[in-house]
Amino acid sequence: MVFRFKKVLIITGLVLLVGCKGDLKTQRDNYFYSAQQYLKGARYQEAVIQYRNAIRLDRGHVPSWLGMAKAFQQQGNHPGAMAAFRKVLELDNINVEAKLELGRYFLVGGLQNPDLFRQAQRTAEEILAVEPRNIDARILLGNALAGLNNFEKAIQEIKKVLADDPADLAAALNLGAIQLRQKHLARAEETFKDALAKHPVDAKAHLALASYYMATDKRADAEPYFRRAFELSPTDPASLYALVGFYSSSKRDTEAEEVFKAAMAKKPGAREPRWGLANFLIQRGRVEDGLAGLRDLVKSNPRDRQAQLRIAEAYLGLKKVDDAEEVLLSLLQRNRADAEACYLHGTVLVAKNRDDKALEEFENAIKIKDWLLPAYMDKAAILLKRGELDGAQASLNEVLKRDRNNLLARGAVAKVLALRQRPQDALQEAQSVLQVMPNNEDALAARGDAFRLMGRLAEAKEEFKRLCEIRPDYSVYWHRLGLVEIAQGDDAAAITHFRKALEPRADLAVALNDLIYVHLKANRFDDALTELDKLTRSASAQDEIHNFRGRVYLQRGDFAAAEREFRQAIEINPQNYQSYILLGQMNLQRNNVQQALKEVDQLIVKNEKFAPAYLLKAFYLQVAKDIPGSIANYRKTLQIDSQNVVAANNLAWLLCENNMNLDEALSLAQAARKKVPENPEIADTLGWIYYKQKNYVLAADQLLFSVNNRQPQAEHYYRLGMAYYGKGDLRLAQQTLRKALEMNDSFAGSEEARKILRLSS
Repeated sequence: MVFRFKKVLIITGLVLLVGCKGDLKTQRDNYFYSAQQYLKGARYQEAVIQYRNAIRLDRGHVPSWLGMAKAFQQQGNHPGAMAAFRKVLELDNINVEAKLELGRYFLVGGLQNPDLFRQAQRTAEEILAVEPRNIDARILLGNALAGLNNFEKAIQEIKKVLADDPADLAAALNLGAIQLRQKHLARAEETFKDALAKHPVDAKAHLALASYYMATDKRADAEPYFRRAFELSPTDPASLYALVGFYSSSKRDTEAEEVFKAAMAKKPGAREPRWGLANFLIQRGRVEDGLAGLRDLVKSNPRDRQAQLRIAEAYLGLKKVDDAEEVLLSLLQRNRADAEACYLHGTVLVAKNRDDKALEEFENAIKIKDWLLPAYMDKAAILLKRGELDGAQASLNEVLKRDRNNLLARGAVAKVLALRQRPQDALQEAQSVLQVMPNNEDALAARGDAFRLMGRLAEAKEEFKRLCEIRPDYSVYWHRLGLVEIAQGDDAAAITHFRKALEPRADLAVALNDLIYVHLKANRFDDALTELDKLTRSASAQDEIHNFRGRVYLQRGDFAAAEREFRQAIEINPQNYQSYILLGQMNLQRNNVQQALKEVDQLIVKNEKFAPAYLLKAFYLQVAKDIPGSIANYRKTLQIDSQNVVAANNLAWLLCENNMNLDEALSLAQAARKKVPENPEIADTLGWIYYKQKNYVLAADQLLFSVNNRQPQAEHYYRLGMAYYGKGDLRLAQQTLRKALEMNDSFAGSEEARKILRLSS
């Protein structure tokens, strides 16, 4: 939305928007003149470029900063506009125009942050101290005071304007709006009617009275004033869309469509009604009719960028991805710095499963317009898909920095928290979003995952059943439902729902993975291969099918067949990272650690920022007893993904076991324990670090938790027994150490256990 500020009325609930130095100076002025022409011609991106060229030659050129601010406003780049207006005031602290515009921005912001109403008040008072008769500043002050609920003073300020000019329409409309907020309905109606009597042919006066009647639930009274405003100014966006909106909100779409057609008949060459009708038709499902109107706009003006972008969006909605890309590439060929075209091209590339290139386009869009929030959101979605949670979180934070109440971003944050295995935090964030936006899918899914992780399986099942009803064609929700059923022990229902997930997307790797898992855990190898054979024709990602076949053969113990399948997957798709991981795991099973390392090194060459590759390499080196190499790769994993609890836990364990840096080990383990408090493995690590630091009470607490929340092995009882011995509880130490030796009399530490038993007996 572009704010057009001219004696603005902004009251909550009712908004009426009304070479040598000489050569350098010549060059600057030429750029500035060119920019001004572009601004007049509504070619805002070109205007910004030329204003910037002028500013590069003269950083202190106030007119260029002011012009750029206005161009940003027209583009909808309000953060950019505010920054430019601030720069004007930095260079010229008495520039009234810049102060007024900033003050109006403060009014808009005050609807969410009342402190900004105070800034608007101070700004207006600064202007009035210099220009006491500045009407716009007086109206700004009145609106700021009204925003602070100081209605009496607000009315006094507005009446000062009317005292000088009783016919000032903007002041009268502001007065009526304040009276409406005070619920002085009779006075407000009288004020609006008086303004209309003084300005019977001004569309704004008719719109104000119509808006008053809408605000007081008198729709029938509002209609004639909306119609009269339209008759007076049929192609003005305010009057055109006000009447269309009135009919649409009354479910009178045929009459709304006729409004656009009437405006076109009155002014056949006007763009706004043609543009509005095309969008109206698309929004109501008549996409081809809307596209025809947009194509006519482009035919009459081949440089109509807005219409071309809308055409591309419509094609995307119809899943005509190639047609959309053709339009967007044409725009980008004309101007590679078109942020919206970059963004939409990114969405095209996502639809074509070219996520790497899509990510580049989203980042290009952000570089050009760092306030383009959908680009941050879609960038986060790709990073989430890749498992790069830090990057996704950072992108979502950029959205929330610019719009702290963005519910879509907050819903996605809840999703990230669930993926980070932080169910309590995920549930809290999801609930806060759903209170305001009950059908936010990310928040619903995050709540379902939180319930699942917390063991509240019945609630999780109901959540995902609801999501499957909302989006029956969305595979992910059917897959989640299957996961809950596995946790409930209902494998037959899980298989049914995993198959359901694979109907629209036969290559959904996670659903296929879990479907095969259900068969493999029961050693039903032939059933697993049969499932894969059924999907061979429908799956677009044949490399994934080969990977899954390889995994079946791997579990069956047929290494030659498994390797053949993994190699075929790589031949089909050299970027299939999972194939390299599986080859590494296979070689590890065959005790060929060096070959496992070679496979993962190939993966790192392909993507040096792929954290799971470094995690695997660290583990393989740990198996090979290359402790320095293992530590280095766990550290590399954490550099890329600082929230990776597996890397943090394993690194903490190595540092502890090798007595390298117990303080760092403690910090890593404590952070991991906080992220995943229910994990017994991390509790075991943390407890052993406490033991090494001679903090036996805390050690015993953590190690007991570990033993009680898993199927413990001899080593776990041994460590718990040593903690009991350290704290002086000899009876429990003896019982626990004997339990360890009963389970396995030759585990690492068994000799130490026998020694302690001899000493304490």
